[in-house]
Amino acid sequence: MKNKIRIAFIGNKTILDNWIFYMLKDIVGNPQIEVVNFFVIPIPEPEYPFSYRLYDLFEKRVFKFKFDAFEKKDVHKLIPSNKISTIHKQHYFTKIKHSLKNKNIDFIVNLDCNISMHSLENFVNVGVLFFYHGALNAPISHIAGLREILNSQDFIETHLMMLSKESHLKTLKTTKAGTDNVSIRGSVNDLLWTASRLLPRELDRFILNSTFKYVQPNKISDVLNFKNQSNIWKPNNLFILKGLFKKYFKKIQSYITFKFYFEQWILMFISKPYNVLKGHSPNNFNKILPPKDRFWADPFIYNKNNQNYVFFEELIYKENKGHISVITLQDNGTYTQPQCILKKKYHLSYPFLIEDKGELFMIPETFENNTIEIYRCINFPYQWEFAMNLMNNIVAVDTTILKRNNRFWMFTNIQERKGASMNNELFIFYSDNLLSQNWHPHKENPVISDVTKARSAGNIFEYENEFYRPAQNCGKHYGYSFSINKIVTLTEEDYKEHEVSNTLPNWDKNILSTHTFNQFNDLALIDAVMKIKK
Repeated sequence: MKNKIRIAFIGNKTILDNWIFYMLKDIVGNPQIEVVNFFVIPIPEPEYPFSYRLYDLFEKRVFKFKFDAFEKKDVHKLIPSNKISTIHKQHYFTKIKHSLKNKNIDFIVNLDCNISMHSLENFVNVGVLFFYHGALNAPISHIAGLREILNSQDFIETHLMMLSKESHLKTLKTTKAGTDNVSIRGSVNDLLWTASRLLPRELDRFILNSTFKYVQPNKISDVLNFKNQSNIWKPNNLFILKGLFKKYFKKIQSYITFKFYFEQWILMFISKPYNVLKGHSPNNFNKILPPKDRFWADPFIYNKNNQNYVFFEELIYKENKGHISVITLQDNGTYTQPQCILKKKYHLSYPFLIEDKGELFMIPETFENNTIEIYRCINFPYQWEFAMNLMNNIVAVDTTILKRNNRFWMFTNIQERKGASMNNELFIFYSDNLLSQNWHPHKENPVISDVTKARSAGNIFEYENEFYRPAQNCGKHYGYSFSINKIVTLTEEDYKEHEVSNTLPNWDKNILSTHTFNQFNDLALIDAVMKIKK
């Protein structure tokens, strides 16, 4: 676009939640965007049930966050006072119309779901943008995530919506975040920090393309609900108390259980044909148990001279920092003692392996160093040297690269906003060379914003001329299970995949999680969290 896009905001106060403040900061800092007005419509907060208000006070005292989405910031720090005006609720839309007359406004952004959007779409060139917290087929909730968390759902979701000038309701982007098994504020904190990047990214896309990409169409009847707010969910004290009781009863049960047990990541394998695409249970896999003072996870296979080498994360509990180790594994289950091959001052895990031009490279997870690092093997399998940083100043985990048609496609999970989870969003970059710092971002980044399938879980593999991506489901908790997803479209402009199988940790009462899958010929490897007696 040649001209700046012009935006007006509507809120109910000038003191904003932290996540909204940083979202506005991104928008105000964009040289292609002009903020024309910030309208304040001082309407009272909804009356929350007494049980929720009491519990919320408890959480504020007990659960502290380094990056708190609910901390308050003044909008005057971002927007000049002459652009901020207070409008009485009565007939506010006619007053806004008068204020915006001849200002050629492209968007109104409604920051408060308590403010009705009746007729607002008539005042803009493109549409009214707003957030909707919760499933689209559920009533509007004033308390983001509360319904899902107390119903023990594995994830909560937020949608960036647009009510267009033609009164069409459209979903621009959806994100899903996991639920914390204790803290409601912790779950919502993660969700809102992730959501804070949705609008700035979509505006960037609009600036480049003068259009939006819609996730799904919405029924015309939904428009009336959104405009008139005729369908609002109002929890009562009984619902809240029952949900809290169930949540804390489970937590107490877990606390008692782990007085006698502890959780340990272990490796598991099978040395005969196993088709993960069929969703077969790993109940016949053999266990490789580490000593009780450590865990082993993230196994990757490399076969040389018909010998299987397994590279994995080893973490000694008293050190609380992972390093990369290797074993040789025989078909009969015998294996050599682990040898540490790569150790740094910061945490290492997920030792992804890739060959290029006759050399073997490793890209371990190095998020604590704010880098994506690549290492060259100089004496297999024990000696590795630092080659270069593929990316700097980035918080990225579980980087996985696919070489396809002489191009390298990097799949990695990035934390764009401090306070958000690293499990929620998958980004793709591409380059014609592996050893490069010139990785081009995919046009649709993040290509996935969904805690149930964003984070990588092993090598992308080919089967019958199709490519499949293992992905973690971190909804219930980190690394709960993994799925296999067929890559349908992979271009510079588009990415699509669909799930073909799902492996849940339900084949053994002592197995609680599984989050990595890799295979070479008839050798298949996974990891798993096992409940073990102390």
